[in-house]
Amino acid sequence: MKSSYTVNGAVSGFGPLIVSTFGYTTLESILLQFPLGAIVFIFVLLTGYLSSCIRNICLILLILCCLPVIAGCIMIWKSDWYPHAPTPVAGYTIIGFFGPVVFLIINIGMANVAGATKKSFTAAAIFVAYCVGNVCFYPFMMEMRGMRC
Repeated sequence: MKSSYTVNGAVSGFGPLIVSTFGYTTLESILLQFPLGAIVFIFVLLTGYLSSCIRNICLILLILCCLPVIAGCIMIWKSDWYPHAPTPVAGYTIIGFFGPVVFLIINIGMANVAGATKKSFTAAAIFVAYCVGNVCFYPFMMEMRGMRC
């Protein structure tokens, strides 16, 4: 769960900076965020609709949505980073499937708990993991860029 939220912190907080390391200008880096946002928007709605219509499909959707995130990370990791390289940008774009993963983790976590107090505690624990994941990426990013916090 924490790794999904760390990807969320990286992509949502430092997306244009990550894309600019692939040789794109600041404006191009910002514009290349739109396909990722479209993937998040469409697939969060789609997984939400499917999970409300079809019983016991959340785990299958979670696995199916994790596969593109893993593939995107591998594409970025293993590809050549020359200026305007399409492979790392495509990999970065399909990392947008982290959005439905976050939604499905919350959904599964809340569905498997009974009682109002336990549901509140589970929601709080998921939110804390979300915040920790977003905060943890900042030192990693500064270390990769050779800066000190």
